[in-house]
Amino acid sequence: MVTQIRIITILFSLIMLSFFGLGSYYMFFENIATEINVVSMVGIAVSVLFVAGVFSVYWFTLIIIIHDDLNKILFIYPFRMKRKTYQFEDIIGFRFKYLNAKINYKSIQLKAKSGEKFLLSDFETANLRIFEASCFKHFELRADKSFRKLTREEHEAEIFASKVFDYEQAKDIKFHLIASILFLIVIGGVSLNEIISNTNNFSRFLLTVFLLCILLVVLIARKLVKVNKEIRRLSLIVA
Repeated sequence: MVTQIRIITILFSLIMLSFFGLGSYYMFFENIATEINVVSMVGIAVSVLFVAGVFSVYWFTLIIIIHDDLNKILFIYPFRMKRKTYQFEDIIGFRFKYLNAKINYKSIQLKAKSGEKFLLSDFETANLRIFEASCFKHFELRADKSFRKLTREEHEAEIFASKVFDYEQAKDIKFHLIASILFLIVIGGVSLNEIISNTNNFSRFLLTVFLLCILLVVLIARKLVKVNKEIRRLSLIVA
């Protein structure tokens, strides 16, 4: 089993970070020669965020490979060219962590007997739920920063809380997918209206926009169908 990085997420993050980096260059470095003012201070703050963001992508991007036949788990940091291999018995266990953002994210943290911890979230990992199933198969579910052992009741409560989170997250994703479809329909409709009315000289560009909107609506609609199935499945568990 190999965890899959959301390449689009990382590329989008790098593009946004680059955008902010260029903005901070203009605000700070182009103004610092004359005076320190509010704009320059904002530029400094954005520059720090830019550097921190790029560093986070470099430092924390992680791929995990579970070798069921060899009873081994491999942790790979591709950008750092670093890897570590553990036997299953060298892993104390795993725990759930939940990250609050515009859409909340679930993460899974594993701890080795050496004390080293490894963290994956479904923000950058496409198949986190498959990885979660592998963790339940091979490792012990723990809780809190100390990775303390759980009683039977606590174990069941942790699993139920995880399913409740999955259910609420799926509903949030559904809302954003529907909002995206409506937004694309509006943009596509405006583009089509402009093409039909021939009020400008950008008909090729608008046609491209219109076709792109159609493609994105189809792709998002397919994702929405899968999310709806997941919501129905989870609703039977958390009801």
